[in-house]
Amino acid sequence: MLLMKLSDKSKKYYLDLSLYLAKSDGFFSDIEKKLIDTQCAEMGIDNNDYTEELSFEEVCQTIRTSATNNEKKIIFIELISLAFVDEEFTDEENVFVEQVRRLLEIPEEVSEQAIDIISNIVKYTKTLEDFVEW
Repeated sequence: MLLMKLSDKSKKYYLDLSLYLAKSDGFFSDIEKKLIDTQCAEMGIDNNDYTEELSFEEVCQTIRTSATNNEKKIIFIELISLAFVDEEFTDEENVFVEQVRRLLEIPEEVSEQAIDIISNIVKYTKTLEDFVEW
């Protein structure tokens, strides 16, 4: 959706964070892999065999100090989209997203707004899918 606006370096950092998020609940589902593959295609990067290059702390530190505020928001909202891809925002994913929010120094109101936006997109997409399948 917005990932093409990221710098080449930020795209790689996003991939690492997305892999950490997808694995945070102990179950790296096929639907999560499919979305990551789609996002990698959008960004024009390889999925790196679903292997992180940097530690979680290194990724967050680097994003916090080198990414623009717009890039941080894009990374954050795309992580939330990944968390909702299986229509279940687990406790582990919620904790992970909150930890990323704090480490990237994203204000709480921005986080709440991003979660609301993605939650509504998921809800309306499901409504649209149900409508089409009558």
